[in-house]
Amino acid sequence: MPARERKIYVIEKTAARSKPRRITDYCAALVFYFQHILKFLFSGKMIATVIGNLDPWYLLGPWYLWKNRKESKKLKASLIVISIFFLYGILQLIVFPNMSILKLAVTLLKLAVCILCMLYVMENAEKINFLRIAKIISVFYGITLPFALFFNQSPLFWITNDYVNKYTTTRLRLFYYEPSELGFRLIIVMVVLIGFFLASKCKKEKVLLAVLILVDAFTLYLARSMGAIGIGALAIGVMFLYDWIAHNSRKKTVIYSCICAALLLFCVMMAVTQSDLYMRLMDTLQGKDSSNRYRIGLSFRILGDSFWNYWGLGCGFGNVNTPAFLNQYTDWGLKTVITNSYVYYMTETGIFGVLTLGGFISILFYRCVKGKSAVKWGLFVFIVVFQFMGGYLTNGLNWVAYGIILSNFNERNYYKSIELKSLQTETHADQTNLSQKKSRYLSLREKILGSPFLNVLFQPVIFLRRAARWLRGVVQYEIWFRIKAFFRKLRLGTSYQKYEPMKLYQNRHKGQRCFIVATGPSQSIEDINKLKGEITFSVNSIYTCFSDTDWRPTYYCVQDRVVYEKNCKGIDELKAAQRFISDSIPQAYRKGDILYPTNERFHHCFNGYKFRIRFSDDSSKVVFAANTIVYSAIQLAVYMGFSEIYLTGCDCNYTSPKKHFNHDTNEKIESKIKLDEIGNLMLASYRAAKKYTDTHPVKIYNATRGGKLEIFPRVNLDDVVS
Repeated sequence: MPARERKIYVIEKTAARSKPRRITDYCAALVFYFQHILKFLFSGKMIATVIGNLDPWYLLGPWYLWKNRKESKKLKASLIVISIFFLYGILQLIVFPNMSILKLAVTLLKLAVCILCMLYVMENAEKINFLRIAKIISVFYGITLPFALFFNQSPLFWITNDYVNKYTTTRLRLFYYEPSELGFRLIIVMVVLIGFFLASKCKKEKVLLAVLILVDAFTLYLARSMGAIGIGALAIGVMFLYDWIAHNSRKKTVIYSCICAALLLFCVMMAVTQSDLYMRLMDTLQGKDSSNRYRIGLSFRILGDSFWNYWGLGCGFGNVNTPAFLNQYTDWGLKTVITNSYVYYMTETGIFGVLTLGGFISILFYRCVKGKSAVKWGLFVFIVVFQFMGGYLTNGLNWVAYGIILSNFNERNYYKSIELKSLQTETHADQTNLSQKKSRYLSLREKILGSPFLNVLFQPVIFLRRAARWLRGVVQYEIWFRIKAFFRKLRLGTSYQKYEPMKLYQNRHKGQRCFIVATGPSQSIEDINKLKGEITFSVNSIYTCFSDTDWRPTYYCVQDRVVYEKNCKGIDELKAAQRFISDSIPQAYRKGDILYPTNERFHHCFNGYKFRIRFSDDSSKVVFAANTIVYSAIQLAVYMGFSEIYLTGCDCNYTSPKKHFNHDTNEKIESKIKLDEIGNLMLASYRAAKKYTDTHPVKIYNATRGGKLEIFPRVNLDDVVS
């Protein structure tokens, strides 16, 4: 094992062992695996009754009350939430006195216990070792699977006469009530394992997790749970999409593209061979599958009809499963009960159920956005969609998942010390080796693009890479950015408050002039000293000249992650009248700073000079980044109302040996092609600014001494300041 890989593995093992090996982890795994073991003691309808009402996860509810018996605020808040449901149940009882009081009381009590269970997980999620529990459960499945395959006709492990699935009458269920319950639990375990697989940076750990995921996937295939497979695939796809957007890299893009191609090939093979899963999917899409037709079509029809029959109040908590209600819809084909969890709940509670369920799902979605966790996104998509298709509302495992989503859990915190420690212990030899590898890569890239034959040969690869960058730009910086802006506009949550101070600067300097002091090599201390008394913007590493002058900028801007990481100490100590910090580097934000929303599509996702770069005159909504912080500073200046903007130190010349004035920096190794792309993108952004100023009462002048920027009219700095 290489030294760096061994180092990361040791750190990850240390992080894993930082959570104690408690017996409760094994108990939780045993409960998860043997939850339906009581099915062997009962028969007929009693099985569903016992399993539904004796859920071992309910024990977390009373335990939450016991642990917080001295925390009056927590108990009061939880009781207020629970009392809302009890009061609505009493209202239903007053309006419909013929409903079953026993079923109403039992359902309300189970719902109260589920809420307390969710609160317990929400409060203790960071103390629970979900990874170890998921590993233990997967090992249980791996141990049991050979026995199930050997005894392939045993009712202990299999359902051998499944009348619902006509293509596969023999389905694996292990110790669960039915195969769909096994599929439901397998997807939850797989979501947790895949989330940690994406977060881990140790190859050995990734191999172990991959093996456990494959064991679970094979078990799921034997269960033939169509709903779990379909919805689980959607949830896992969302996890990979989120990971690609949040932690994108060239290597990850290639790997995910290959995975998508392999899955597409697998789907084609299933269609060609007409496997049982494919045939049942076709039956579902054509409305021929009796199970899905009953679960989806009939349930929603009954919901709409009962909504009017009960005046929008619902038939009462727990009263869907009563002879009085079932007899109303026997002619419709209702045999036992509505099998959709959320539809069942809305049928019982009417408008109240629609509002509470919609609000609860919105809160879950917000916590996923806020939590930045692939596991949370996977659980959210799977649980919510699955409950619309089937399941049980008061299933304790659902509420455990809700608690995880609402908590501060993040799988990347499990290995939170990896990146820091690996960076701290990285030697100079490692850095030299990395630089040599990058130099060889850039040299090879130039040879490929310089050779006509190789250039044509690699065109498909280049096209796929550009397509991936374009797709990332659309998803992350168009769709996702607009969703966040919509939440800010509605003033939802607390994050919008950080952007509110930006609005105070709109037209603050209307009709005045300002100078944007860049850090190009043409900049000089003599020119900077001439700007004393003027309103000035400056950027990035300008602080390096403060030891040579007593001039300080009026406003300071920074938005590039790499720049901040290299200069974080000097930037954090910088004293200016006001600092403007991009939300792309939230770690730079300090109390008193102004945060502005940045759209980095043209900076990260493709060669923006080939496309139409946008310009924003409302920095409280968006500032478009384009490979130069000066472009963002121009947008901020326009937002503040300046009518004349003078640029100094904007050389726009990345081909010269010296990139900045007054200090030496460890520049990244860039090829000539990359430098040309940067220069073209910078010039394209300035053209966008020029196009805006041509139609608005704002003028931009270039007061730089030399350089390649010829888009704006040139002026002599001495004449302007005199």
